[in-house]
Amino acid sequence: MSNASLHPSVDLELKKAFEDLQTKMFTSRNQMKVIGVQVDQLKRQVQHAKLTESELVQLDTSVRMYEGIGRMFVLSDKPAVLKSLEEKSKTCETKIQSLEKTKEYLEKSLKDSENSLRELITVKQGKK
Repeated sequence: MSNASLHPSVDLELKKAFEDLQTKMFTSRNQMKVIGVQVDQLKRQVQHAKLTESELVQLDTSVRMYEGIGRMFVLSDKPAVLKSLEEKSKTCETKIQSLEKTKEYLEKSLKDSENSLRELITVKQGKK
């Protein structure tokens, strides 16, 4: 028995394709996890803004309201605070949609890479 019969020759093109796919899968999964965390944070911000808005709507317009800006609070009127909360919600919703599209793109890209690797394997097996 020769050494070649014990260890079939490794196709370098397939090996490189597997390594590339493995690297792509690792980075894509990490990016998808980060996107998931970001989406969760944004959803909490939207929920917080809506809860705050629902509480403020019940208050009289003459009630003094303060809006947090960085580390300070600024006296503001009710319509301005409600508008600010609405804008914050809209901004977060837009970011969520953008992140979801990015996540879908990563998933599609990963599937395309897996399919191209399968096709390469099929072609290589067909040559033998």
